[in-house]
Amino acid sequence: MNRDYKPLRNKEIVEKGVESEAVLYNKSTSSVHIMNRTALQIWKLSDGKHTIDDIENNLKKIFKIPEKLNIFSDIEKTISDLKENGLIH
Repeated sequence: MNRDYKPLRNKEIVEKGVESEAVLYNKSTSSVHIMNRTALQIWKLSDGKHTIDDIENNLKKIFKIPEKLNIFSDIEKTISDLKENGLIH
């Protein structure tokens, strides 16, 4: 996956927050997805404006992850899962 890729949330998704997690409902497939804090942040940053590099930098700030730690593959896996489930484009 290209670091310049700008994922975009599916507009058919309804979000409902539950404590530190969220439930996403895909109206077109009637599927429900439970998101942990990290996946939820990735989903929220998937606005078509943030690149994967931007998302990585934001997550490092939000979760106080050391700058030298490479989390790209984790973000890439989460974005792939979100795409596979129709939550982002």
